[in-house]
Amino acid sequence: MKGLKASFGSTLIPAFASHACFVQSLCRLSCFLLHVVAFYCSSPPTGGCSLSRGVPGGFPSEQAADRRPGPAALPHVPEERAAVFSGPSRLGRRELRANRALAAGLVTHGLQPGRPRTSRVGRLIFRPGHRLCQYGAHGHSLGSLHVPGQRGTDLVIVLGWESQLLETGFLGIFLCPLWTLSRLPRETPPSQIVLWGFRWLIFRIMLGAGLIKIRGDRCWRDLTCMDFHYETQPVPNPVAYFLHRSPWWVHRFETLSNHFLELVVPFFIFLGRQMCALHGALQILFQVVLIISGNLSFLNWLTMVPSVACFDDATLGFLFPSGPGALKDRVLKLQEETARGARPTLRYGCMVRRAVHVALGVLVAWLSVPVVINLLSPTQVMNTSFNPLRIVNTYGAFGSITKERTEVILQGTASPNASLPDAVWEDYEFKCKPGDPGRRPCLISPYHHRLDWLMWFAAFQTYEHNEWIIHLAGKLLANDATALSLLALNPFKDRAPPRWVRGEHYRYKFSRPGGQHAAAGKWWVRKKIGAYFPPLSLRDLKDYFRSREWPYPEPD
Repeated sequence: MKGLKASFGSTLIPAFASHACFVQSLCRLSCFLLHVVAFYCSSPPTGGCSLSRGVPGGFPSEQAADRRPGPAALPHVPEERAAVFSGPSRLGRRELRANRALAAGLVTHGLQPGRPRTSRVGRLIFRPGHRLCQYGAHGHSLGSLHVPGQRGTDLVIVLGWESQLLETGFLGIFLCPLWTLSRLPRETPPSQIVLWGFRWLIFRIMLGAGLIKIRGDRCWRDLTCMDFHYETQPVPNPVAYFLHRSPWWVHRFETLSNHFLELVVPFFIFLGRQMCALHGALQILFQVVLIISGNLSFLNWLTMVPSVACFDDATLGFLFPSGPGALKDRVLKLQEETARGARPTLRYGCMVRRAVHVALGVLVAWLSVPVVINLLSPTQVMNTSFNPLRIVNTYGAFGSITKERTEVILQGTASPNASLPDAVWEDYEFKCKPGDPGRRPCLISPYHHRLDWLMWFAAFQTYEHNEWIIHLAGKLLANDATALSLLALNPFKDRAPPRWVRGEHYRYKFSRPGGQHAAAGKWWVRKKIGAYFPPLSLRDLKDYFRSREWPYPEPD
């Protein structure tokens, strides 16, 4: 094995040494930290998050989206509002005609619909009243959400990065020695099979994302997608506000750079040590840029983990302490022994471990066959799995870009008659999604407000595709404490619950820095499109809740 003259004095460090100790340490540490963040993001709000007490989040599958509720399924509303409630708006009808494309687009943006398993474990986890935020059965990974519906039609969704978290964590298991806590276990060196498993993961993540863009939205091919992305991404941050106003040639360069990093750079992995390390550095830099420019939960942080496996000890040695007896000194001695041909005595446990690693390599290779076929297919799908274990998946993001931003603004009023022109409607504010035009965009990555994301999806469909938003309206009408804990502002705090709640549909645009609206302290400029759903009272929703077997909310 060829060596590399490194900065550890004059010692020769093997390029891909069998003891990739620094790589192993960083991969294990990053896996641990990412799982801590993921558990924290998925922990329920105060008091738990159950179907009977909380807000059921989720998004129906394509089949459920096609199910148009008939008059009997709708809440009882006065006749003057029945026409509004019984049919979607003009914008909604246009979206309904493109329902199949929208369903594909939702998966493209990272939302993966699925059904809960019918096994005993699945029934225990997904039964009504159970906590929403926890591991699902059979690979429904961290943060699966229960979607309320008719009996026997409950659905579970999994965001795309959660399958990626599952696969990354699965590979991370094989980096950990079984019987020792030593940072440098001599008898169980890191397996090259596991390290190449991580490299294969980052290859699929990046190439899948690049191919779905080229095959998807036309704006990726004419290099105009970045003209819209910063403004229309799920949860923009303050940096996105300024990046959106970059010159047109900057946006073209960003799009070209994205194609280069996702379609060309992944192949550097197979071109030798230096190109593999360059791939790791470029991908980590790319993820840092994405973190700075948007709130994409812990997705970008998670994508850095397999990129670390593209380095070796010679590249990462500067990150670790040196000196007599320190980890770097021990690694140098171990590598010197390896260079002299000294090999540790193979114990029974080490032989078993090697056999397990070989079996892992065979399993990953076998499960990768349909994934590779999918990557080569012109009808590529993404953020899905072709095996029940969900440990070798297909990935991708933003295959289509929303060209304008719409938001659903929930409002309540204490007026006894919602139709009166002098009724005062007050806005509910979410923790992060745009609402008040004067509120600065949030900066929360790697944290994630799931309800805010679901509101983003709901905004470019109709309430008929998102029955959970009517359920949320019922919780707000009852001033439900757990539901309100998911919001940033309750205008009826320390007051009687609202008598009516409605959803208004708005189009949002970033204000221009230095312009009239920005001078008035507004980050957003919004224009009303129409009603998303009409004013509703608890009485209106009684039959609606009963028909879906949802617990009827009682005012606190």
